Amino acid sequence: MKVNDEILFDGILIRLIGVPPDEINNRNLVAIDKTGKALWTIEGLSVDGHDSPFVGIEGVANRLIGYNRDGLRVEIDTKSGDIF
Repeated sequence: MKVNDEILFDGILIRLIGVPPDEINNRNLVAIDKTGKALWTIEGLSVDGHDSPFVGIEGVANRLIGYNRDGLRVEIDTKSGDIF
């Protein structure tokens, strides 16, 4: 498992997992607490259900933003992993 990016947000480590080209995984964002316990894994998100993993994350004005391969930009609740 290759980690492409990590961001510490609200005391929670958000980890973007790399997805090899020959693998389908649209749930490649995970949140980890201070003890190393996984809190949530993001639900897959794509325009028409095809392969579109998350490719970027960033913190913007106290919000966690995720981007997927389709170019969708979403806000993510760091406590639950819910997409707004």
